[in-house]
Amino acid sequence: DTTSDHVFLTLRRSHRTGDYSPLEERATQEMFEVLRKKADIPDNVPCHPHSLRHAFATNALRKGIGLIPLQHILGHANLVQITNTYSHLTPEDDSAALMAVLRQQD
Repeated sequence: DTTSDHVFLTLRRSHRTGDYSPLEERATQEMFEVLRKKADIPDNVPCHPHSLRHAFATNALRKGIGLIPLQHILGHANLVQITNTYSHLTPEDDSAALMAVLRQQD
């Protein structure tokens, strides 16, 4: 059990601290490359640790999370980066979010 804020940790505890250490950035990238190959994801498809963050944010927005809570979760200083990055969401996404809110009012 760990209380780390990091997602990717070493398999073994540190002899010095007794805690799991965060994986180095390069080790995480290599892990994603191995998993990408095992999953037969083509080389031209982006597959890296930041993809998880982006996928989480996109799915959270599609499921109706507010921009301010998402800003806090992602640790952004302001909403500009979120609105610029996720402007790829379609009008259908907006419509679905609006319908979900309207259904909650019943």
